[in-house]
Amino acid sequence: LVARGMADREPVGGPLRRKFREHEQPWHTRKFDKVREWLQDADPQIFGGKAPAEPNAFLAHTTAILQQASEDLFGEKGMDEARASMTKIPSRAFSDFEPDGALCVLLQSAFAYRRSQGGGPQWFEEQLSDKESASQHLALFAGAEKALLNAGLISRPKLFFSEDLPRVEAERLRGVAKAHNATVVQRVDQATHEILPLTGGGAGKASQIRLLAKQGMIVKVHHGFYPESFDEWLPQSTAGKGRLEPPLPAPKLWKVTARFVQDLERFNEWGVEEDYLPCTPADLEEDDHGRAGAKRKRESLHRAIRARP
Repeated sequence: LVARGMADREPVGGPLRRKFREHEQPWHTRKFDKVREWLQDADPQIFGGKAPAEPNAFLAHTTAILQQASEDLFGEKGMDEARASMTKIPSRAFSDFEPDGALCVLLQSAFAYRRSQGGGPQWFEEQLSDKESASQHLALFAGAEKALLNAGLISRPKLFFSEDLPRVEAERLRGVAKAHNATVVQRVDQATHEILPLTGGGAGKASQIRLLAKQGMIVKVHHGFYPESFDEWLPQSTAGKGRLEPPLPAPKLWKVTARFVQDLERFNEWGVEEDYLPCTPADLEEDDHGRAGAKRKRESLHRAIRARP
């Protein structure tokens, strides 16, 4: 974990609003090799006739357009009608480059929608780059979500609300969860997430970032208490020094604080569970090795996950 020392700069949602354009980088467009091959095998006419001169770059740009439109329509500052219609597609679906993976299915669905609209090569840019015109195509994202759910590539959380939560707050949060198509279960052994009362570390303002990956002199960072769609590449000199901490694998049951659901209401997007691990004031103190409690908690959880049968 690294303290966020960028003059309290708020992270920006959507790849087209950021200074650093990941989707334009050669090392990023190369990741689309398997996606392109899968799409063309599934539908030789996926590009609508003549393939683009640089198909990987075209797919990377199309993916960025879809991500930005998703943020503009369904995100924190999105349109009320759109936000009410569905929860944002998880950001990780846009970065699953495996054959038969989420990005393959998402793009296949998006290209099928474009074809149904009679759109040409520039259709995505023409129709989705402007919020007003993009709002006419909510069905594109609903169709992509349905395809991902049917393929088992995304799933909806099953939440168990702890009896330690205040009754009124628990009822309100259950309503939020159901509005976002989560399942509220009555037994913890049925749940993917157990929702616990807020603790000292779970209620504060985000002040830390995690370094997820490194590419030359830039690092990909995750901002605490922001969804994955706000992850971004920053110069290492700006992000600070620290070791890489890639996302934890999912345990059978996540134990997270109530803010996990509160922030869902704010962002219309499920957050990163690791940000919401229960934390007490003692957890925030450093141990004899200079490790803050949140980091110790992460390391303990990682050991427990690896030891899981």
